[in-house]
Amino acid sequence: MPHDKEGNRLFRKVQVKVIFPDEIFPPKLFVQHAGPHQGFGPSGVDEMLEKIADQLDTLYPFWEFKMTELAPEGSTAKYVMTFAGYRSTKIYPNEESTTLEPGMVGDSTPTEVGNASAIPLSQE
Repeated sequence: MPHDKEGNRLFRKVQVKVIFPDEIFPPKLFVQHAGPHQGFGPSGVDEMLEKIADQLDTLYPFWEFKMTELAPEGSTAKYVMTFAGYRSTKIYPNEESTTLEPGMVGDSTPTEVGNASAIPLSQE
């Protein structure tokens, strides 16, 4: 088994299986192969896991995933990211809402729409 200068084990392949909630989608398998005479050390594996986690956060912002490291098989590092639950709908708790609530009156300045000028329904 190859090792780097610091003695860390190098993997030729990193495999990450993503399991979605209630089988909405089939499990997705991410596989990354190292180049010739190269391998993935701890920093390379962490970088790949971060990229996958970022993709999942971007695609599914309200889903939480839990990562589990599996025992390596030969020169393959294996991980599983499993759906762990739904995140709360309030992502930024310290920010005030910018949406108008029912019954609130918006800005009374006309807004340009195409060639026509829109006038708000209620003016004070």
